[in-house]
Amino acid sequence: IPCRHYFRLWVDVQNLPFHISLIRPRWYQNPDAAIESVPAVCRARELGPQEFRLPTRTIRSAFASNPLDSTSHESTPPPVTQTVPARDIFHNVQAAIRPLIAGIQTREQAADLIHNLEGLQ
Repeated sequence: IPCRHYFRLWVDVQNLPFHISLIRPRWYQNPDAAIESVPAVCRARELGPQEFRLPTRTIRSAFASNPLDSTSHESTPPPVTQTVPARDIFHNVQAAIRPLIAGIQTREQAADLIHNLEGLQ
């Protein structure tokens, strides 16, 4: 199974197909193996060639890394008034402040930065 996310879906969705080509060849014992001849399977049985077709379109890497995350493959951006989780806000603020604090080495410099940030409110 390629990842824990796929395994979870494979357990929950009865006829979800699996084919060895979903795993990158570098993980095979023989990377040059002819995988086209290996049939696809679902939990209960083998699938015929008509029942299983690999998608021909590419998917975004964020969706590929976590297919259960519904926000990773949205085609339209969320409205600007949408509530954002606190963790996202924390990480975004940390990323924005990091360049400001990179050169701080003294208490005076830290106090000046804090004073300037308080002035933004």
